[in-house]
Amino acid sequence: MKPVVHLVLLVLAFLGGMALERRIKTTAAAEHEGPIEVAAPGLDLERGRSGEDENESDSNEHTPNIDVQSTPTLAFLLSLSEQRDKHRALDNVPPGKLVAMLDELRNSNDQSPEARVLKRVLYDRWANDQPLAALEHAMTYETNPRLKEQVIHHAFARLAERDVASALDAYSGLETRRQREEAISAMTHHTTLDGLPFLADFFMNDTQNAPIEALFRVWAERDPGGEGILDLAATGGTRAVHAALEGMAMSDPISALPMANQLGPEGIRVALDAIAHSDPRLAAAAFDAVTTDELPLGRQRNDLARQIAHRMAQEDIQSALAWTDTLDPVARREALREVSQEWARQDPKSAAEYALTLSDPRQQRDAVSEATHHWARDNPGAALEWANNLEGDTSLAAMRGVIGTIADNDPQAAANMIGQMDFSTAPADAYSDMAGDLASHWSRFDPEAAANWAQTLPEENEAQHHAFERVADHWVEQDSLGASEWVGSLPEGELRDIAARRLVEHIAPSDPDTAYQWALSLSDLGHQTEMLHEVFEQWQERDPQSAEATLNAAPISNEQRQEIGELFRNDP
Repeated sequence: MKPVVHLVLLVLAFLGGMALERRIKTTAAAEHEGPIEVAAPGLDLERGRSGEDENESDSNEHTPNIDVQSTPTLAFLLSLSEQRDKHRALDNVPPGKLVAMLDELRNSNDQSPEARVLKRVLYDRWANDQPLAALEHAMTYETNPRLKEQVIHHAFARLAERDVASALDAYSGLETRRQREEAISAMTHHTTLDGLPFLADFFMNDTQNAPIEALFRVWAERDPGGEGILDLAATGGTRAVHAALEGMAMSDPISALPMANQLGPEGIRVALDAIAHSDPRLAAAAFDAVTTDELPLGRQRNDLARQIAHRMAQEDIQSALAWTDTLDPVARREALREVSQEWARQDPKSAAEYALTLSDPRQQRDAVSEATHHWARDNPGAALEWANNLEGDTSLAAMRGVIGTIADNDPQAAANMIGQMDFSTAPADAYSDMAGDLASHWSRFDPEAAANWAQTLPEENEAQHHAFERVADHWVEQDSLGASEWVGSLPEGELRDIAARRLVEHIAPSDPDTAYQWALSLSDLGHQTEMLHEVFEQWQERDPQSAEATLNAAPISNEQRQEIGELFRNDP
């Protein structure tokens, strides 16, 4: 066993004991009960998956007095607001009547949310007794993809509990990857542990390229000490191995750490990232014990530190801050950004005050801006007053956060605030950055107003160009037709060229002919050549003959034609 594991075991012996206890309980429960997601007959097996039943109470004080001896009508079932009550009303309804109700709902063409929920309940009841019949009916008649996937999940859960072989037979009739994912998830959760190796072997030989990663993740989480899981996963490739390691780490982190160490840097990253979801302190301690030989300095190590800090900060800001002090400078900067952002969400005033103590100027500005951004959501007056009491770059960073929040609700007020600020002693790009931020906020819901405002900005600095670029970016993504009309209305010049270039970049992959016309309209020769080159690069991949013919007839200079024509002269 490597030193990293010894250290983690020593430091976290008591946590290891707790993890071992959880493992024993989980394994015992799995061996005794079989599937994890087992519900009593008549209950919604999908409860919690769609979020529709999360607020249900076990209390029956508001449950209607339902006569379960009679067959309820559709109108009565639709009138019940709780899924629990719909299930109770259908307790003694035979499958044939359930089918008739489903057909009646389909023929009524009722697309209301109440009808969709009732359909799901009817299918759930039917699938409890006749999963194959319910599955076949849904695959034949249902047009709502999500409802069909829910039926698939429920039906395959029931099939897997009774007979895995029949579930696998039905699996061959599924149509989409999403449907296969639902079936695999249901079977993985609901088959017995003894049946999981059979499932894994089947899906690794499946010609439909089944998403087996989820299977190994859930299998290892259900049975982290199971023999042969990682060996079998290895035959499915690296992604399957990492999925199994992730599942093992979530259920039994102490046992997963030695295996992660054997799988190299990516294995360590996968395991510690999974552990951080349930026990960020353990993940942090394990991270501290990992040497730079095992997980070298760089992006992978920094990203992992950032994820652990984020999870730890959600539980305890001060512990997360203390941990970031133990990291190398680059990893500390990444981790501290996560802690600052989480702190700003929880207590923006305290986060803002802490940000002022940071010695790195860039970190300080970022943290101040993030804190005031959240602070202004709850108390814009207090955030603004605090920002105004600061000086220099810190004051600008605080104002940037406040203005960003105000811009979400009243962009014109935010624009007025920017107009009243003194940027004479600010860094050269401060005004440009703030104007660009506002243009981005504003153009998300009113690009025309944002564009009109951008045109009023001073022409002698980059703020106008920067804001115009941001408006154009958002507008062409939201509504390329409306953006085209806008660009066409602009007078010839730099601003029009900025907007037209963004339009060309956006539509060139799907409509190179139209993009070509816009590229020709650019007034700057250098920009025109650049955009024409991009258009013809996309065009010649789709239709090289049409593209080359258009280039030969284009009203451009011979120098431009020769430069762009190199795209069509591939070496043999």
